[in-house]
Amino acid sequence: MDDAGVGGFMNQEDAPKVDGLLDRRVSRRQVIKGGILLGLGATSLGTLAAACGGSSSGTAAAGSTPAGAVITYGGSGVADRAIAGARALNAAGSSLTLVYPSGAGPNFTPFLDEWTKQTGIKVETFEIPIDSMQDKVFAAATAKTSSWNVVLVHPLWYGDLAAAGAIVDCTAWENKYDPMIKDPKYGMVGPQAEYGCSFGGKFYGFDNDADIYIMAYRADLMNDPKEQSAFKAKFGYDLKPAETWDQFRDQAEFFTRKPNMWGAVEQVSKYYAYWCWEPRFASLAAPNKYYFDDDMHPLLESPEGIKATQLLVDLKPYMPPDIIGWNYTQIYPTFANGNGFMLCIWPSIAKFSENKETSKIAGNVGYAEMPGSDISGQVNKRTIYAFGNSLAMWKHGDNQEAAYLFSQWMTSPEVGARSTAEPGYSDPTRLSYYSDPKVQAVYNPKCLDVLKAASYHAAPDVFLRGALQYTLELDSNVLKAYTGDISPEEAMAKTAQKWEQITDNLGRETQKEAWQVLKTYYPT
Repeated sequence: MDDAGVGGFMNQEDAPKVDGLLDRRVSRRQVIKGGILLGLGATSLGTLAAACGGSSSGTAAAGSTPAGAVITYGGSGVADRAIAGARALNAAGSSLTLVYPSGAGPNFTPFLDEWTKQTGIKVETFEIPIDSMQDKVFAAATAKTSSWNVVLVHPLWYGDLAAAGAIVDCTAWENKYDPMIKDPKYGMVGPQAEYGCSFGGKFYGFDNDADIYIMAYRADLMNDPKEQSAFKAKFGYDLKPAETWDQFRDQAEFFTRKPNMWGAVEQVSKYYAYWCWEPRFASLAAPNKYYFDDDMHPLLESPEGIKATQLLVDLKPYMPPDIIGWNYTQIYPTFANGNGFMLCIWPSIAKFSENKETSKIAGNVGYAEMPGSDISGQVNKRTIYAFGNSLAMWKHGDNQEAAYLFSQWMTSPEVGARSTAEPGYSDPTRLSYYSDPKVQAVYNPKCLDVLKAASYHAAPDVFLRGALQYTLELDSNVLKAYTGDISPEEAMAKTAQKWEQITDNLGRETQKEAWQVLKTYYPT
């Protein structure tokens, strides 16, 4: 163990650099700063440094007819059907505008010329600074105007964007062109096939970013005989990847060696903290602890809600004191620099911690599913689909069917694996990606095995209309409990009271209907 400071914070110069490698999620604090909510209009992000505008670039101009012979992609046929459908539209010479936040470009731009050569349909790109993306999208939804065609959105936005008539219900095209979203060989894994693509039983977009939380840990320390012996002497059981949240706390305590080693580096900062809370909460009842009862009354004040909050509070002595101000750009280097024992995070942690150019612990990282809770002698594990990105069709643009077909092609088993292996936002979504050599080279096959298993245990975020209102309130109060400003009991009571108001304002009956659909997406 080196004696450098905590990576990315106490010793910035010594820490591996995040920028440029991952180039993603600059900060969820910036992404949803101000909590833009439909009907409230767009708020200003004037305190942020990013410009309000985006940049536009495109591929080489498309000809009047598709150029060259059609590539036969084979495999699942998903890409072939998309190309054939696009050619049948006789839309050669037309164009689509693809809109995405800064950092997502590498997953798309290398493939746009290929699409154009096959279909004659040009794709221009419009990049929006990530800290302005939400503002821009919701402002365009409210104004009901835009020349956009395909927009990279977070599935958490589906409910509000659909209610605004801003995104296209693509269910008919899904049936027509068969993207094989739920195919047992080529389909998307677990939740990606559900709330990553749909809302209220309708198909709205193609998930291309499997943001399923997994656990990463220092395998060299976990497997050290001296550490194992000392741990068992102190806690009375064998040291192995934490199965329960209580074991997670024990290991966080054991491996905290101040000032340069912390047992855990969980994302408990603003706009991230509730993602740490949600899987703990969901795991505390079998098969799941749900956010609401069937009448949409919150279940947060329950013993499970209070315990989930307390589980986070109990980690405070074993995490860096300033971690409440960190986002992934400090979390990732802290772990990769060898200053954190374990964390629960997106699978892209493997891209960073396995790269010798950015990590001091490459080759010494282990991966496991998130811990769970002991329910009647059985461990109930739950994770969370946190964030995510999906290609949705913008209702105020033209060429909607062509936009759908481009998105199907881009996320197909044949093209999507190549896209996922590029730097950018995309984490693997389809089952077939896990065996792709390019994806395996980037992620580590062990990480992919864990991600695949964890995906089937993923509880949904609050994928309802008003999602940002619900989650911002939960996040705020969980964070206040962590910092000690209020008790876990107060945090849950305040959140429940606010959630009742949000539900009533949006219409309890319609929210109840959406909740019944969302409940079917929980793991069983």
